[in-house]
Amino acid sequence: MNQPNILILHCDQLRQDCLGFNGNADVRTPNLDRLAADSVNYENHYTVYPICTPSRYSFWSSLYVHQHGAWDNQATLPSGYPTFPGVLREQGYHTAAVGKMHMNPTYQDIGFSEMELAEQNGIGRFEDDYHRWLMDNGKIDRFDLHHQSGIFYEEGKSHLYDMCQCAESDLEERFYSTEWITRRAEEQIGRWEEDAPSVLMVGYVSPHHPFDPPAPYSTMYDPEKLRLLDGYTQEALKRDVEANGTAMDYTSLSEGDVRAMMAAYYGMISEIDDGIGRLIGLLKRKGLYENTMIIFTSDHGEYMGFHHMMLKCNYLYDPLAKIPLLVKYPGQKDAGRTESALSENIDVAPTVLEACGVKAPASMQGKSLLTGGGRESYFRKGSTVRKRNRASAIAAHKALQAARAGQHGKHDAVRSGKGSGGAGKCSRGSGVWGDFGRAAAQACGFCPVPFHREGISEPAGAAAAKAGGIGCAGRTDETVYPGAVVKRCAP
Repeated sequence: MNQPNILILHCDQLRQDCLGFNGNADVRTPNLDRLAADSVNYENHYTVYPICTPSRYSFWSSLYVHQHGAWDNQATLPSGYPTFPGVLREQGYHTAAVGKMHMNPTYQDIGFSEMELAEQNGIGRFEDDYHRWLMDNGKIDRFDLHHQSGIFYEEGKSHLYDMCQCAESDLEERFYSTEWITRRAEEQIGRWEEDAPSVLMVGYVSPHHPFDPPAPYSTMYDPEKLRLLDGYTQEALKRDVEANGTAMDYTSLSEGDVRAMMAAYYGMISEIDDGIGRLIGLLKRKGLYENTMIIFTSDHGEYMGFHHMMLKCNYLYDPLAKIPLLVKYPGQKDAGRTESALSENIDVAPTVLEACGVKAPASMQGKSLLTGGGRESYFRKGSTVRKRNRASAIAAHKALQAARAGQHGKHDAVRSGKGSGGAGKCSRGSGVWGDFGRAAAQACGFCPVPFHREGISEPAGAAAAKAGGIGCAGRTDETVYPGAVVKRCAP
């Protein structure tokens, strides 16, 4: 058999239990449900960092965030770190990406030879292919722009429009990002050949807020008929309100607001499902489905009513850190199996490489899901903002401003797969607050003050690729600067 093709279907901010195959009877995902029947469903899969850009860099490089150093959505992956798209490109694969990648710079080379991007947050939306195409067609995604760029923010519409970020898209379905991304992916797969292995990452912007599905998905779900998700409470906990790092005021949200946002969120998911059905159908018509490894996942989750919260940027509760992972292996190996062992999003890279018969670089920290045997525990980090001015949350660079002011808090959580609170149960948001303002500012490149990270030493360049691995039992006392090289710790 030829080397397999790799198709990565990547969502943004998708809660793990908002899918039919994961037990949600309300949301309609028939195509993903059929894919699940041909796949292994990793039901206890977690992101190592529930923020878009850091999570993606970890996904590609198989490094924890404290190792690659890209702490927020304005950070970058230092040059020299191997990524699985880059490794496969070196092995002769054609590598392409369409949709949201959320890199800095926007078209950073992390291993994709072709990129057609549709970004949302930051400078990317002013540089990408999708928004240029919208402009050429006289269109603007005004509602999305309203909430994703402080430059164009307008107040005074309505509670749902302003506070809840919930409305029907300004765009017709054919101009909406999900449809544009699916069409670009269809064009890429249409050029695939049986004897020329390819990698395609399809990055959907949805169902990331704002919750703005286009018609007809905007009216697909009746809010009053939806079952509130596990963990919903009638009001938010005091500690969650105090730790809120978003512009959304939990205390102003009613049950009706949460239901409206759920209905819009589910509509965005169903549109993605329809697009994925088209991509799988195309693979089957071309005779490529059997020998294509398909990965369906997300960068992080979404509270969606858990503890009466929405969005992210708070404690590391399971709905935020737990993410879906389906892997359809070539030839439908282990089709229909549900795997309950713990896994992390850094485990995908070595899994892909093993499936392609390529040895993973020594720097990669993940465990192949094909041979790794699961994890006894997983490690995750998160960040939030405390006691901040709510108006600053609306500004385009709110996270950077908070870091400059030293208002970032950071908390870690280590979870065991054994005993109480183990796999499959919601964590209690265990977190250790501390004064991490200086560290956050350093990670964003704002100050020269060094701080310490596990297993990392002095700055260097591309030698990181030859570092020989990362990770040690304890913390080192070595100074860290942006672009630091990771080296193997002494035994």
